Amino acid sequence: MKLPIFIAEAFTATAFRGNPAAVCLLENTLDDDSHQLIAREMNLSETAFVRKLQPTDNFTQKNTNSTLTFTTMSGELKARRAEDGIVLDFPLYPAFPQDFHEVEDLIKAAIGDTLVQDIRYSPDTKNLMVRLSDSYDRSFLETLRVNTEPLPRMEKTGRVRGLILTLRGEPGGQTPHYDFYSRYFAPWVGVAEDPVTGSAHTILGPYWSEELGKKDMRGSEAGSQQGSNLADRTGRKMKLPIFIADAFTATAFRGNPAAVCLLENALAEDAHQQIAREMNLSETAFVRKLQPSDNFTQSSRFGLRWFTPESEVPLCGHATLASAAVLFHKIKNTNSTLTFTTMSGELKARRAEDGIVLDFPLYPAFPQDFHEVEDLIKTAIGDTVVQDIRYSPDTRKLLLRLSDSYDRSFLETLRVNTEPLPRIEKTGRVRGLILTLRGEPGGQTPHYDFYSRYFAPWIGLPEDPVTGAAHTVLSSYWSQQLGKREMRAFQCSRRGGELDIALRPDGRVDLKGGAAIVLEGTLKV
Repeated sequence: MKLPIFIAEAFTATAFRGNPAAVCLLENTLDDDSHQLIAREMNLSETAFVRKLQPTDNFTQKNTNSTLTFTTMSGELKARRAEDGIVLDFPLYPAFPQDFHEVEDLIKAAIGDTLVQDIRYSPDTKNLMVRLSDSYDRSFLETLRVNTEPLPRMEKTGRVRGLILTLRGEPGGQTPHYDFYSRYFAPWVGVAEDPVTGSAHTILGPYWSEELGKKDMRGSEAGSQQGSNLADRTGRKMKLPIFIADAFTATAFRGNPAAVCLLENALAEDAHQQIAREMNLSETAFVRKLQPSDNFTQSSRFGLRWFTPESEVPLCGHATLASAAVLFHKIKNTNSTLTFTTMSGELKARRAEDGIVLDFPLYPAFPQDFHEVEDLIKTAIGDTVVQDIRYSPDTRKLLLRLSDSYDRSFLETLRVNTEPLPRIEKTGRVRGLILTLRGEPGGQTPHYDFYSRYFAPWIGLPEDPVTGAAHTVLSSYWSQQLGKREMRAFQCSRRGGELDIALRPDGRVDLKGGAAIVLEGTLKV
């Protein structure tokens, strides 16, 4: 299938503010599993699926109606045009007083000793609303560090599915004036923090209406999304070709998804990070022409940069593979080998019959004293038995080889606590954690020489699905351990992905993998 899909910023008129949602239009019924696979691929707080109710219905490119009615799990919801936006007709849900002692542990874990003025619970939505003391102001709420990671373990009865923090608006005279502020957290459904949450305001609306004695109010969600009117360096607004490709797999919705953005012209520096944050994948790659006379179809050399939602990174394997796949398979680049100029030097990608081969540097990892990293290891994996510890100074990755007594299923199901790691190791020495395990005896189909998982909370990635850059360290380590120069590896994330590895005579490594391009579109900024 080819499905029309859009990303729209809600509750804002400015790109890269508000809350991005994916919207997928369905001409025909989609099986239930596909909905979740697509939503997971888009990796936004929500993906909406709009479907026709009757075969004779049509979407009409410019829908002519003043009001639309959506049939949902929450009943019929209406959206109507307004001069300055869209008005949603939503239900109101009351929130009732909640005894503090019943939720004390949850609140303390989330916000520590922050002063709480009121607590309410909405049984209809399973949201817990915590009003902070009127002594706090907006800046306090905006910068408050909320620890959501342990909440699903503490409250697992299903009674609470979302946490609202709210604060009374400051006195009038501000421009603009808001009656109340809020933030919303839903780690129970995989949303650490939602930028702007309409459903939370179905509770906040009646609560603050009663508290303030007002029927018309203005609310602001005090998240961290910063807006920007992006343009190229000439000041022109742009339409940028953008793709999502799943790397180190031949199957859609497996491997590691990366966004790939093709740049005809130089992009304002902060625009890279804005776009990467919008795409919200582990990495977004920006492929740029090096000379004005270059073109994506015939040129063989390009600039390449990689950004996580939080920062630029010096090396990324899966986004390089995704970039090459887009150029080879979608743009129909005519060359057999592409060269990318990057922060890590020149990287090459060449066509192969069954995938794309990346020519990457090989990084050694040296023995690491356990006691220097004991707190980090114990926090991440508890009492799991570690057989070897290595550190790669070139990549700032810590490699932990787990005991050979463990098998693949143990590594796949091991719960790794990444949330506290940036606070425990904040010197900058460690920027990534590799867990690895020797492959099981031959006779399996397929056979893998080693397994791994990779975590980089220091750059905003709790776990990366399949990591080419980590294999520049793993390849060096396991080649030495196994006495092999050609190996096959599997990264045991939820999505999973496999790599064929060959150490080269020149001291570099070839990493081969497949790619599945799942989205092609235009980014309008």
